[in-house]
Amino acid sequence: MLGRSATKPLSGSARESGDAAERFAESWLRAKGFELLERQVSCRFGEIDLVMRRKRVLALVEVKYRAKDLSAAILSVSPVKQKKLSLAASWLYSQRPQWQSLEWRFDVLAVAGDMASPEVQWVPAAFELLGE
Repeated sequence: MLGRSATKPLSGSARESGDAAERFAESWLRAKGFELLERQVSCRFGEIDLVMRRKRVLALVEVKYRAKDLSAAILSVSPVKQKKLSLAASWLYSQRPQWQSLEWRFDVLAVAGDMASPEVQWVPAAFELLGE
C-alpha cells in the first residue's frame, strides 16, 4: 500500500509543475513502448492523469511531482486517492467497452527535481482496485 497524506488543492505553479511532470511521464512511458490513449480523464470521482497501453496492458497512471523528494511523491498516493482513482477507473471501464478485454492496472510514476533531468520512479501495478 502506498502513502497516507491528504489531497490538497493545487496552486497555479503546482498545477504547472504537475502538467510538466505529466508531459515528461507520457514521453518517458512512450520510450518504454506505451501508447497514449487518453490524458487527464475527468469524471465526478476524480481524474486519471494518463491512460497508456502496451500490448494487452492498460495502465492508468497517476503522475506525482515533488521538487526534491521522490519518496514523498510516491507516498502521496494515499488510500483516499487510491479510492478516488478506483472509482474513476470503474467509471472509465463502463465508458470504454473496447478496452474491457485488456489487463487494467494502476501505475504510479513519481518525478522529482529539475524537469530538465528529473529523478524518476515508476511503480507498475502500484495498488489494486479498491471496492465501493
